[in-house]
Amino acid sequence: MSGEPKPTLLMQVRRGAPQLTSRPIFISYPLSAKQQKIVEALTGKKITELSLTENEVADLQVPAGKTARLGIICAFGAEAELIKAQLKNVSSEKKNFRRFDSGELQGVPVVVTVTGPGKVNAALTAETMFSSFTIGQLILTGVAGGLSSLPIGSLVVSDVVKYHDYGQMGAQGIVRSPVPVKFPPDEETIVLEHFDADPTLVESVKQAVASINLSDPPPGQPQQIPQLAVAGIATGDQFVCGNDARDLIGKRTGCVAVDMESAAVAHVAYLNQVPFVIVRSLSDRADVSSQLDFPQFEVWAAHRSAQVVCSFAQSAGKKRMKPVLLFKGGLQPTTEERPVVLEIELGDEHQNVVRKVSGVGSKVLAFSVAELLRVVSPERFASQSPDA
Repeated sequence: MSGEPKPTLLMQVRRGAPQLTSRPIFISYPLSAKQQKIVEALTGKKITELSLTENEVADLQVPAGKTARLGIICAFGAEAELIKAQLKNVSSEKKNFRRFDSGELQGVPVVVTVTGPGKVNAALTAETMFSSFTIGQLILTGVAGGLSSLPIGSLVVSDVVKYHDYGQMGAQGIVRSPVPVKFPPDEETIVLEHFDADPTLVESVKQAVASINLSDPPPGQPQQIPQLAVAGIATGDQFVCGNDARDLIGKRTGCVAVDMESAAVAHVAYLNQVPFVIVRSLSDRADVSSQLDFPQFEVWAAHRSAQVVCSFAQSAGKKRMKPVLLFKGGLQPTTEERPVVLEIELGDEHQNVVRKVSGVGSKVLAFSVAELLRVVSPERFASQSPDA
């Protein structure tokens, strides 16, 4: 396959927007079954080998960039206060009417903030965080309403996040539509049905859940035994508190929890190429009893999700980070650190090839999510069509 042309983002000249062009394949690496599953989960592509052009190999060896922080976004203040109480070496600043507290949590550099309710508040907060700090990975935490039979207090870890209120309004309510996230004249159109959480971060959160007694029932509700679910979370600008609305959202989205912030934050994270995960603790069932259950269990549920975040910080901090060349919205590239999600060991022959191209004697090629997307689906980050 070596020598066969493939579309690639040409990034040898580190000025301006990357250009999608065609270049010959330089080297190809067969993927193990486990590696194939990782690539498919992160990129949506089923491939058996990674084929790299010469400039892609060179750009995997980016020099040191800015050290990244773990971004922690809380929907409300209850969970944020618990997390901030455990920070060390804290400094605070205000940007766009948001307060950002930087410090160390379990020895990991973090920045913590609160969105307030609703999609616009959430999106503004996330974009302000990403533009003001170098965020390598993101976790959003808070409470949510349940759309399934999960008891109050259950923890939902996102695998996908969806808007439930984007689409066409008709007699039967909103018919969901995919969301355009990039569009002309500056970008080719990209529409998404949902936003995927980073599977490696999902696994880290699942492990962190073991740090709390998950089965502790809500106060005064001994018959409800909370559970853990890795599933979809739906987002809209409404506090859902009716049986019909609850059932309709669950049916049309396939999600098990509903909130007012997660999809907006995931949307912004996607555009900034920041891997994310969301953990929500159910404070109510999004039904007619929600107006009573939410105020009764909000703080208790919020503390459970905050405890998970504090434990998660340890495992997130242990993830190997590497400098990555990032292109955001066709702007000039920046070099920031991102977690490694895939490593490929190189044989002697391939090590010599990499050394010849990049001048670095690497024994492994390490990929972040952004790099995998770039080499598997370069058109997703292109601002121009392939060369003729």
